Amino acid sequence: MRRFFMFLLVVVIVTAAFAMYALKQVVVPTSSMEGTLAAKSSFLVYTFFPVVQRGDITVFRLPKKITVARCAAVSGEQIKISNSEVFVNGRKQVAPPKTQYLYKMVSNVSIPKKSLLVNGMTPEQGYMDKNFLVHTRPVLIQKIKQDFKNANIQTTVQRKAVGSFDPAVYPYHQDIAWNADHFGPLKVPRQGMRLPINAKNLLLYGKLIQHYEGNKKVEVYADKLVIDGQEFKVYTFKQNYYFMLGDNRHNAQDSRHWGLLPESHIIGTYFMKF
Repeated sequence: MRRFFMFLLVVVIVTAAFAMYALKQVVVPTSSMEGTLAAKSSFLVYTFFPVVQRGDITVFRLPKKITVARCAAVSGEQIKISNSEVFVNGRKQVAPPKTQYLYKMVSNVSIPKKSLLVNGMTPEQGYMDKNFLVHTRPVLIQKIKQDFKNANIQTTVQRKAVGSFDPAVYPYHQDIAWNADHFGPLKVPRQGMRLPINAKNLLLYGKLIQHYEGNKKVEVYADKLVIDGQEFKVYTFKQNYYFMLGDNRHNAQDSRHWGLLPESHIIGTYFMKF
């Protein structure tokens, strides 16, 4: 019996040590993961040499803030977003079960705001009870239609057109006319990947080389890369990168807006709700 209690004590101590050094409490800072993780809610993050895989909810550092998003593509993969749907290496990905989109909802009767909130829907500012925009997921659209069977509710996802340039979307250049609903294809760099230097590649990856690769002096011109006074025709990446997406697709700040995430900025991966 004494041995059993000694063993139990060791297990408790090891578990406590693991929790102290490997787990960290994080508060969700924004609505980017709304539907899956509510803003201001808490969860535990595994921080002990985390290995990020596609689909992992990940915590990472951006300048002056901690951010939460889901990994949509890992280093070495190619990502493309078409009509809000995600493709990795040419294969369509199944959206996480609580992914939200921005819908326009039109009804011939009033839909009280309270009914939307009770059903987990978040109306945009300027809500009008018969014609409004709401962030929600497809299954909840069907539920609200069931609750208001005589309302003749019509819904459409609010997507930007293909080729419509959004200056707030990476890489912020009209020669690469991407937006949040039509993005890529973009190769996610991995450590050791060799990048031919040309004008398009510098638009896509020049900021990574300048800010995240640990180079002392980087000069990026229209079609020329100079590091420490030496011009490079081919650049070899020094670390892995990741593409992050918020589950709240039309109300998220993620890799579509600030670019690729360097491995050095990763804090950890989702462990459990707190």
